[in-house]
Amino acid sequence: MEFKELTESDGWKKFEIKLEKLGALVLLVGLIVHLLNVNPNRPNYLLVVGLSTLTIVYFFCGFKELKSTDYVSSIFFRIYGWGLAITSVSLMFTLMQWPIHKNSLLISIGLLAVSLILALKFRNEENKQQINYIFFIRIGVALVLAGVVYYTKVMGAY
Repeated sequence: MEFKELTESDGWKKFEIKLEKLGALVLLVGLIVHLLNVNPNRPNYLLVVGLSTLTIVYFFCGFKELKSTDYVSSIFFRIYGWGLAITSVSLMFTLMQWPIHKNSLLISIGLLAVSLILALKFRNEENKQQINYIFFIRIGVALVLAGVVYYTKVMGAY
């Protein structure tokens, strides 16, 4: 079984959905712990595990393909998946105060904006199953999180 067949199988899609929900849940608990400053001297492992899980899921989202065959649509999911993965890693680096987070947040915001523009361009009757409302919710949440974290943590607005 090739890698493309593996990522397009029904079992992988179910596993991917469950893993994304688990990662989001762990991330949500980690964010709550981070905001409440529970034990601020220790690193927040829940944030690291949740964002790492989401990074892996979104990285593999980059290997999907649209049904159309032109060149731009073939790289569309790579920009989308890898943009979300870079956003997850950038958020993790920023929230954990690790180095190299300033520029990566800007890069991830740019990639998500490009993927949003391409999603609006390629969403038609043929690709409505692949580019659905969940797709736009993921991009919107990631853009808002990256923008808020960049403005508050990097720019020092609080």
